[in-house]
Amino acid sequence: MHRSAVVVLFPLMGCTSQDVDATEGSRLLPAPVELQVRTAQPDQLVLLSVGDTDVGNQGSARLEVRGPDAAFVALDPYLDADLGLVNLETTVTEDDPNDGSYDVHRMRPEWLSVLSERGLTVASVANNHTMDQGLGGLAETLDWLDTEGMVAVGAGRTTDEARRAVILDTGSIRVGIVGAFERRTNGPYEDGWYADRGGGVLPLHDGPLLDDLRALDAQVDVLVVSVHWGQNYVQESEELRGWARELVDAGVDLINGHGAHLVQGVEEVEGVPVLYSLGNFVFSSNGRYDEVEPELRLSVIARYVFDGRELSAIELLPIRTDNQRVDFAPVPAEEAQATEQLLPQIERYGMSWVRRSEGWYEHAR
Repeated sequence: MHRSAVVVLFPLMGCTSQDVDATEGSRLLPAPVELQVRTAQPDQLVLLSVGDTDVGNQGSARLEVRGPDAAFVALDPYLDADLGLVNLETTVTEDDPNDGSYDVHRMRPEWLSVLSERGLTVASVANNHTMDQGLGGLAETLDWLDTEGMVAVGAGRTTDEARRAVILDTGSIRVGIVGAFERRTNGPYEDGWYADRGGGVLPLHDGPLLDDLRALDAQVDVLVVSVHWGQNYVQESEELRGWARELVDAGVDLINGHGAHLVQGVEEVEGVPVLYSLGNFVFSSNGRYDEVEPELRLSVIARYVFDGRELSAIELLPIRTDNQRVDFAPVPAEEAQATEQLLPQIERYGMSWVRRSEGWYEHAR
């Protein structure tokens, strides 16, 4: 994070007690949690975003020996920002329900500090592992996030909590963030996963999301959706591209996608940047990168730079996240690998990117 910046994380007075009419005849939009952010540069907000994150799981034995901070050592110099957004793709509970199979994604509560200490304090928990331990596991996860000073979006103990957005307020710009997960109907997702009639995950479809976005758009300068969607280890489908257009039509200004465990394409839809998948950050599973053809073993860290009240630049750092090769400690990719594997994805829809000396690829707007 910007070492000179101070981030003040507390709800503004009154922001949790009043509702705003989403659309005529629809349910009221739960009042957002507002975070007052002090930035390093006046009139500029730098928001860092990282993809699928689960510290532990199949990497637990190594991290017990090295310490969990060891997984971040190579990336720490690149995490400079005013605030960080993370897709927390795990439960956080004291008890470990696994018997060695790692079927349940579970992170130790004492390891959450490796995220908060790096400024990754807004957690999207709308994904396919949030409910691995049911509503009880979700409630405990949210309790631990609260204890650590982190704020969750995209899931909740109640429907309204799952719908609740976060607004970052710097005094010069207001950025709204909402989390959502595509609606799946197979396997464990059939009953009780989504926050339709109580606690669970906010669904991308067949729920209140689009109406909520239209209502929230009136309260912020920039509206961001952090969405978990798509299939693992493949590129984005036409279905995802269609969903992106629905979000843009609802007023979204930036789509921050994840879910494929590797980087996907980036395009602009009616001027709105859509990052279909950032891929992984520190994600402790062995992975299936050997199945990907042509070879693609990269993810990205994103930085969104807001000047005044507009998004002025997107910066992407390619990172190697194949744990079979980086041993549960991701590292920045070298230029040759980025040229071969990253650029074909992020340039596919005609967006231009310039490589900077530090290894970031920048798209100025």
